[in-house]
Amino acid sequence: MASARAEGLALIALMLIMSFVFQVQLKIIADDVAPILARQVPSLAAKVQALAQVVVTWKSLFAMVLAGLLFLTWFMVLTRMDLSLALPLASLGIVINSLGSGMLLQEELTAGRITGVIAVAIGIALILRS
Repeated sequence: MASARAEGLALIALMLIMSFVFQVQLKIIADDVAPILARQVPSLAAKVQALAQVVVTWKSLFAMVLAGLLFLTWFMVLTRMDLSLALPLASLGIVINSLGSGMLLQEELTAGRITGVIAVAIGIALILRS
C-alpha cells in the first residue's frame, strides 16, 4: 500500500506540472480569441470562421492533448489513493497556477490575491493534517 501511495504522490506531482502548462496554454489561446469575439462581424458564420482559424492550431491541439493526459493521470491517481487525500493534494494546483502563471504572464499579483492564495494553501494544509 505504501508503494501505491508513493506512486499516487508522484502522479499528483506530474499532474500539478501538467496543469500549470495547460492553464498557461489556455490563457494564451484565450488572449488570441478575445479580439475576434470583440470584433463586429457581418454574420455569425464569419465570426465562427474567424474563431476556427485561431482555435484550430497547434496551441489548441496541445491543450487538448494535455487535458486528456490530465484526465488519465487523475484516473490513475484515484486507483492508488483515497479521494479524500488526493483531492486536497491536487488542489495545490490552485496555488501553483495562481502564483506561477501570474509571474510568468506578468499579471498583477496584488497583496489581496497573494493573501487569498496563501489562505487557500493553509486550508489545504489543514485538510491534509486532519
